[in-house]
Amino acid sequence: MTRDEFNNRFRAYKRQWLRIETDGLIVVALFTLAAFLLFPHLVHLCFEEPHRQERERFAALASATLGATLAAFGALMLVLVWWCRRCTPRSFGLLCPSCGAPLTGTNRKALLNTGECGRCHGRILDDGGGPPPRAL
Repeated sequence: MTRDEFNNRFRAYKRQWLRIETDGLIVVALFTLAAFLLFPHLVHLCFEEPHRQERERFAALASATLGATLAAFGALMLVLVWWCRRCTPRSFGLLCPSCGAPLTGTNRKALLNTGECGRCHGRILDDGGGPPPRAL
């Protein structure tokens, strides 16, 4: 791979990452909005019902609903983080062919400086073996 190919792939990767961050922010905002809209109704059902048995039933239902919602949100965030760190670099060809390390972050800096993977030091960039080109 040449430097230009790598830079084009990395720019496409960063655009995808921006879309993922935007979608994640929308999901967090929707969960927060839903919590603010549903919380007063749950409080009303749990504490303002006239019968104690119904109040206990609604409290259990509210606790179960809240727990399930938090578990679903946590699972969604874990899947999103895993997908962003592993699958996205792979889909753009930004993994080292020798060791499989993602060529993002500190490995990207090492790759652009030396043409080698930051982890296994395998040669990745085919620039004729010389230093990176400089402007005159």
